[in-house]
Amino acid sequence: MMQDLLKKYWSSRAQEEQNAAELAMLHTFVFDRPWDFEATDFPVYLGDPVDWEARANGDAEFLFQLNRHRFLLSLAESYALTGRQKYVTSFRRLLTDWADFAVYNEQTARTVWRSLDTAERCANWVKSLFLIQDALSDRLKTKIATLLRQHIEVLLRAESANNLLSNWGYFHDHGLFFAALYFQDTPLLAKVFENMQRRFSYQFAPDGVHREASGTYQAAILIFYLDVLLFSRLQGLTVPPALYQQAKQCADALLYLQTPDHHLLPFGDADTDDVRDLMTRAALLLSDGRYKAFGYPVLDYDTLLFADAAMVTAYDALAPQPLTELTFFAPEGGHLLSRSDASPLANLLHLMNTPYGGGHSHSDKLHLDLFLNGQPILMDSGRYTYRDCPERLTIKSAMAHNVCTVDGLDYQKPLSSWEMASPAAVSPIQYRETADFLFAQGSHYGYLRSAETLCTRQVLWLKPDIYLVADVFHSPKKHTYTAYFHLAPAIRAVQEDGKLRCHADGFDVILYPFWDNSKITLHKSLYAPRYNKKTERDCVCISSEAQDNAACFTLLAEDGKLQNLTPLPCEKPAKAIAFTAGGRQVAFFITPEENSGAVCAGSYTFTGKTAVSIDGKLYILNR
Repeated sequence: MMQDLLKKYWSSRAQEEQNAAELAMLHTFVFDRPWDFEATDFPVYLGDPVDWEARANGDAEFLFQLNRHRFLLSLAESYALTGRQKYVTSFRRLLTDWADFAVYNEQTARTVWRSLDTAERCANWVKSLFLIQDALSDRLKTKIATLLRQHIEVLLRAESANNLLSNWGYFHDHGLFFAALYFQDTPLLAKVFENMQRRFSYQFAPDGVHREASGTYQAAILIFYLDVLLFSRLQGLTVPPALYQQAKQCADALLYLQTPDHHLLPFGDADTDDVRDLMTRAALLLSDGRYKAFGYPVLDYDTLLFADAAMVTAYDALAPQPLTELTFFAPEGGHLLSRSDASPLANLLHLMNTPYGGGHSHSDKLHLDLFLNGQPILMDSGRYTYRDCPERLTIKSAMAHNVCTVDGLDYQKPLSSWEMASPAAVSPIQYRETADFLFAQGSHYGYLRSAETLCTRQVLWLKPDIYLVADVFHSPKKHTYTAYFHLAPAIRAVQEDGKLRCHADGFDVILYPFWDNSKITLHKSLYAPRYNKKTERDCVCISSEAQDNAACFTLLAEDGKLQNLTPLPCEKPAKAIAFTAGGRQVAFFITPEENSGAVCAGSYTFTGKTAVSIDGKLYILNR
């Protein structure tokens, strides 16, 4: 039954796995399978016998990915779907070739036996054995069992206090779970369940956001939880209720931290992977129709490979549930995300100010992502590579994100692929929402030491499609402030009468800068949607010098959405504008100064430090 469903719904994916299997038979490898965490897009021949310590283009991640043995799973899947003996033959040859080479010693402990890859190899071997073991000889199965025992020893030795904070701990649990499952080792299973429960309180904020501030590793850990729940159910194992709750918290965050077309938002070290398979699996295992609304109408390929008929029936019976709460507020994790609706054509606003980090974090405090009509307008840069190279340092820097800088400095300079100088503390995001608008603000302290400046970003979304991005700087000195707006690759920007026309497919977005004596420049910046892939896109830079405290803002709207846009005269250093949008009369006011009295701007009267007037009703946003 499952083979019929796989061929019916996922024939193209099955063919992709067969293509990967065919390449592996030729000792040629490309890591482009879903959730290959450090992907490649070029096949590499590794000789006969295979060079298991090969580093394509000098990237150690190629070696690590190779030794996770995802290609063995492709061979097993291809055998299960076709019954062709050639896949079994190649599976046996490659596994025994690796075993002959991979004698554990001081050198191989850093290469083919690195603990993270050892854990993933465990998972891929055991998943493969579920599909292919009936075709393997007893002698080979005995050899595999002996090797899996060695894998367990390596992973247990690798456990450390640091792994309570690192995603490596979850990788280890993932591998140990599958090894314990294979041997039906009840004490080891109990240890894995205990470890996962304990790690969650160290690595996740209460709002379900992972501390490493990376979309890809948020997804990776959800994969581990879902694997544990799926295969435990298939094997009739009882899982502690806490693991279901933790999986749900992680999945709830990922439900929001995705684009309107269901790809990861690439914050921190992350790629723009399609997350519909994870939402599908989460819907099945957590019985939540919200996830199904963001997943596939049928079980995804990777789940269907192992699912039983009851799971297929359960998923078919689960009704998709519309997403009724459109705003995700995660103050501990450092995210505020709100969308106009749950469709692929939604407007989406994402402000992040994460207090966490580590090696996978970037200089992205107060970074902003924006989608209009489902189209990306402002986007994070991605991660590109883990190699120490100029591109890696650039893409981690503040200048590669939609943030502000002071005097051209990076507030937490990247020292290497994994290290940051002077990590910045933050003031958590606060927000307020009504039927007419959403207002959010946060601050970071990264420039206090280098420039004696406190940076605060405020974002006002006038629903459904007008956005104001305001930046406030508090400093006793004169500085040059620069805001970066990195556009999606499909958008081209042109300066036009003091504003920026950003042309997208089918519509134009206008950026109106309200900065004193501003200088606007355009340049090309790096965009890396996937590991090892990079391209260029337009970046708008708006700079201004200011003495003491300063406030400035940029208005973003589709062309034709605003009428009668007029700056309003008011006392410096305050700024105010008025315009008409969607039949509403709107005025916006901001000042960096403490203000206990009323300020007149044109025909409007404001109080507070940030305020908006909508059809004559005043909302004080920041007092």
